[in-house]
Amino acid sequence: MSETGKRAYMGFQFQRCCGEGMALIDRKSNAVIENLTDYKVVGLENLGLKDEGNPYAYKIQKLGQKYLLLQMEPISRPEGDEVLSVREVTGIFAELRQTAVSVFLIAGLFIYMMMRRTVEQMEKLQEVAEKQELLMGALSHEMRTPLTSIIGYSDTLRHVKLKDEQKDRALEHINREGKRLEVIATEMLQIFRLYLHHALPSL
Repeated sequence: MSETGKRAYMGFQFQRCCGEGMALIDRKSNAVIENLTDYKVVGLENLGLKDEGNPYAYKIQKLGQKYLLLQMEPISRPEGDEVLSVREVTGIFAELRQTAVSVFLIAGLFIYMMMRRTVEQMEKLQEVAEKQELLMGALSHEMRTPLTSIIGYSDTLRHVKLKDEQKDRALEHINREGKRLEVIATEMLQIFRLYLHHALPSL
């Protein structure tokens, strides 16, 4: 699959798995691929969220009168992308200023639950990306076998003098492998149509 196709598919899956409050980021350039947050995402290199392997690493960022809970997690397959979660926690901070320690503990629990939900969404996106990679590999292999056969027999017909009986067998083989490719293409379309109608539920 081309890089453009992979990007489009990943963006499509991201929208289905993650939803509001999330952004898909290119790790190398820090460019935003998909932004489903209510904010413009800039200056990611200065956030200090690149704690590899710790999905609960977070930062509270003040933006005007708002407080935002930020989390970032890399996607391991395919490599090169990461997910940024942006959740507004202004209400929790306002409560903390006016109440006792017990509310602080409740607020901490609430923040933890929000972080856990984000991690689950990131894990779901990772799972979908891995399945996509396996499916594309399998389909690529399935298509190469008949293509190799068709190319080999057609080259033979073009460059080697064959008896009529040998030519007929070669043409039969090309025809059979072409029909096999047609079946594979039809199955691929059915898989993608089925996938579009039975997409992953939003968490």
